[in-house]
This record gives sequence, C-alpha cells and structure tokens, in this order.
Amino acid sequence: MRNAILDTGIERLITKSMDHNSESTENFLLDGLTILLADDEDRLLQILVMMIEELGGKVIPVSSCEEALRIYREKPEEIDVVMLDMRMRGMSGEATFESIISEDPDARIILSSGVRPHEKLLDSLAAHGCAFIEKPFDMDKLAQTVLSLVRADSDSPS
Repeated sequence: MRNAILDTGIERLITKSMDHNSESTENFLLDGLTILLADDEDRLLQILVMMIEELGGKVIPVSSCEEALRIYREKPEEIDVVMLDMRMRGMSGEATFESIISEDPDARIILSSGVRPHEKLLDSLAAHGCAFIEKPFDMDKLAQTVLSLVRADSDSPS
C-alpha cells in the first residue's frame, strides 16, 4: 500500500516538475548554491536532484537523515541549504532538523512532506529561518523556497 501511495505521489511530482515555466524559473536560478538533499525514496531523490541541477544548483544527495547529519557536521561551510524529507526510515527529518539547529542555529533547512506538519513544527521552522515545502511542488516553488532562505540569510546583519 505504501508503494502505491508513493508511486502516485511521485507521478504527481513528476507532472508538476515538468509543468514549470522556464521563463519564470530563470529568475530563480540556484547558481553557486549547494543543497544537501535527503530522501529515502530513490526515484524521488533522482527527480529532486534533476530539478535542483536544472535550476543551476549543486546537490549532495543522500538516502538517510543519519547520512545527511554526518555530512553536514563534516562540512557545514560547503552547504547552503539542507532539504530533508520529514518521514524517513530511521531518523526523521524533524529530528535531523532539531539536531542540526541545536548545533548550528544559522543552518538553513527545508523540510518536505506530502502531509502538512503540526503548527508547533511550522513555528519552530519559521523561528529558525527555515521552511516547509509541501509535496508535490514544481521547480518554481522549489527555487522560491530555497532562495527565500538564502536571501533572508544574506539580508541578516552579521
């Protein structure tokens, strides 16, 4: 049953990602940005990698939050944004968000899911300058979400 739901979700995401407006996407290029991307669904991970690369971003794809946390701890200065699926085998995206933020309050993190999280988590994301993006999303929404975090960070006084 889980695979049927995931297959339907992935098909909707593929359809939405192919439905983007390339002219509007040009305004949101992710050139020079590195995104650490964690998702345990291989096909979805591949699609998201293609979307980010199409937008000009560099991607470090991983299939677990544990791996994402390890890589972030090794080289936080090389990663502009961390994007985590909320519901993964092993450590969840929410737990990974909390771990990273406790170690690096300036980290920029996007949690993604097909289900809207509880308000307390949304408030915590906003309070830390992070974001939530609901699946399915298109390339324009992905670019806008990433850039909103990066721009907010560059607008902040050091």
